[in-house]
Amino acid sequence: MKKFIIVLSVVLFFLILVTILIGNSLKRRESPKNVAISPVPQIPYEAQRGTTVKRAPTLAPLPQDEGADDFPFSRDEESALSKFQKLLPYSSPDFDVGYSPILNQYFVQKKTPDAEKKLDELLKNNNLADIRTSRPALFIFTDAPVDQVIRKKESEVLKRRTEQAEAQIRISPPAVAPQKKDIDLLVKLVESLTKINQPSPSPGIGTCATGGYPFPDRGQNLIGRPYSGTHTLGNWQSDNAVDLGTPVGTPVCAIADGTLGPRIGDSGSGGRYAGIRLTLITADNEWFYHHMSELAQGIQGGTQVRAGQILGLSGSANGVPHLHLGVKSGNPLDLLGL
Repeated sequence: MKKFIIVLSVVLFFLILVTILIGNSLKRRESPKNVAISPVPQIPYEAQRGTTVKRAPTLAPLPQDEGADDFPFSRDEESALSKFQKLLPYSSPDFDVGYSPILNQYFVQKKTPDAEKKLDELLKNNNLADIRTSRPALFIFTDAPVDQVIRKKESEVLKRRTEQAEAQIRISPPAVAPQKKDIDLLVKLVESLTKINQPSPSPGIGTCATGGYPFPDRGQNLIGRPYSGTHTLGNWQSDNAVDLGTPVGTPVCAIADGTLGPRIGDSGSGGRYAGIRLTLITADNEWFYHHMSELAQGIQGGTQVRAGQILGLSGSANGVPHLHLGVKSGNPLDLLGL
């Protein structure tokens, strides 16, 4: 198949080259005309798990770097959650429950003051008595109907990804002479043909914000605060940190201009230490990122980055999609405007 593609590319190359030469010959006999040539369409990148991206190197476990938000799901919990999802959507006089596989979260509409108590009873009857305590980010309470909230949240995710894809194709190439445009088109066409059946391109290096915040927008849920819950291991990476709930595959941005520290990669231990970690050293501070799923091209220890540059994609830990972000100096809630 590969040989066939190469042969086909060569044949098309010469056919288009002959066409260009004949066209230029005819133009000399006629009055000049502007020739509009449509560029080869580019497929916008959509950040999602499974996209071929440069993987970070595997490092030795660093158990004291930061506190995990939850413990891993046990086999019994996974089985119980699977059975519980078969009951959904669930409705009662006190509350309604729905599940979003895109967000990997359960949404609960509170109808009465006893809603949480009744929900706990339902979970207990389904062998999930402690699930809300151990994983608070799994259950989101709302006063609006569950189906409306889920549709809104999922549409926000899709809209954000669509805007990100559109932003990558808004920059038009500078105007060039018709003959040069023909040659550029020919080169792009041959390159496209030779890449058939090859993996999709990685995100590369781009910008997703102007700095000051780790995501393109502020649509995330604050699910972990500094020095509370599991953020109590005694180091700033763990304790002086926030957890921001966001779907897996969300672009993660550099807070400010700086240099990436040498300790970067996946500890390989999974569970409470799942995902890629990195440290961004700025002019007056340090930021610690954890639970990322992938790194952008060119991102490695010692890399100099600019504010808003894409560092990679967000991931999850223990079944909860989110980004852990710690700061060495200052309150992260104030610095991020949360």
